[in-house]
Amino acid sequence: MTTWRPTESFLIAARRSGAAYRRARRELVHAGTASEAFARRAAQEGRHWKTRLTAQMLLGWMRGPKQCRKVAQLMRAAPEVMPPCGNVTGRWSAADRGEAIAALGSRAVPRILEILLKTREVEGPVEVEALYDALARLRDPRSVRPLLEVLRGHAAAPERALAARVLARLDDGAIFHALVRELMRSDNAGSIREACAEALSDAADARSLAPLLKVARGRCNALALRGTAVVGLAALGDTRAGPSLVRSLDLETDEELLALILQALVSVGDRTALPAMRRIAEGHPDPYLRREAQQACGALLERLGGPG
Repeated sequence: MTTWRPTESFLIAARRSGAAYRRARRELVHAGTASEAFARRAAQEGRHWKTRLTAQMLLGWMRGPKQCRKVAQLMRAAPEVMPPCGNVTGRWSAADRGEAIAALGSRAVPRILEILLKTREVEGPVEVEALYDALARLRDPRSVRPLLEVLRGHAAAPERALAARVLARLDDGAIFHALVRELMRSDNAGSIREACAEALSDAADARSLAPLLKVARGRCNALALRGTAVVGLAALGDTRAGPSLVRSLDLETDEELLALILQALVSVGDRTALPAMRRIAEGHPDPYLRREAQQACGALLERLGGPG
């Protein structure tokens, strides 16, 4: 007769997802005390983050199956746990669901990551967004490695973009370099690169200046991406961006991008932008851009506190 050993089932749980993971989880949870002791040691002493995280997922089911089920119920906005929604759509938003999940506290993090990485028991983008929203609110360091894997991996572009935005809320030395790498990858979908640009500006890290400037200047990049990078430079407010943005006023022709550059120069507070702003305000053929330049010129003068 073959003796069942928790090690074999745990290895399957750690390495696999989908049905294979769920089978291994069921075996380990049903095994009782011996299995829980094994999982507890793995959670504390496992050498790899995947080992430790898998053990925490399993311990969640062993110790608090009710809360594990509640995470999925809140993700789905099930009537058992969330009252009828009174807004116009009649549906709870991803943010509403994420807030409710986050209210469970950090104990919910392994279960959230289990759904995203292992069981994939989600139905539609709202449920996926709710889980990422909860991770962003909780800011748990255990989320860093799994989200970096999602960002760098083969998940769908919308989910990789969500991972980038959550990573901006977390604190780990590997995050900055991963965001820059994915921002610079020309083979990435535009939505991923834009999310990385937004994440770099949200992180308020001075090192973001160089990659954002490079993307903003890159004429081969999509206008939407370049615009996102310019908005990111405005959010950083680093005066070193000024000279490059001023030169762009004379080089760019797209009105929407020029308007963003004008707004960014106000945020950066570069006095040398005033002559170029006035040229656009007085002589550009597009009345919309003339108005934008006039407003930017006035806002910059007000910020600088004196005549230009």
